Amino acid sequence: MAGGSVQPATPAAGRSSSATAPMRYLKASPARAALQSGKTCEGCLLDVIIEHRPMLIGVARSVTDFEYCCYLSDLAVDEGYQKKGIGRELIRHTQAKLGPKAKLILLSAPKAEGYYPKIGFEPHRSAWILSASAKLK
Repeated sequence: MAGGSVQPATPAAGRSSSATAPMRYLKASPARAALQSGKTCEGCLLDVIIEHRPMLIGVARSVTDFEYCCYLSDLAVDEGYQKKGIGRELIRHTQAKLGPKAKLILLSAPKAEGYYPKIGFEPHRSAWILSASAKLK
């Protein structure tokens, strides 16, 4: 995605977007609303967004220290734009903002489990989950 744009994709069925309108990569930046709430550290949230005017078509949201790890908490691409490399571009732009040793970590949605190994992610045997209703022992 050189020069801040990606190749145009065919709009989703029923959408009014022009097929010739270029998609834009919107710069990655800290999520200001969360920062202003005072509930998080300065600069530890990273959002990468791609739009195909006037529609948002993809987003990658992460929590990171930029040096050691980056938890990719959300990766979403509009169904009409999937299988066009947009998810990969969102991940590439996220990685580009990280230090050279930072690992990308995520928990996959059940429907997307097969996607991540195809693009180079490896399973990790020591991930743990504590559901919201579970009590610590």
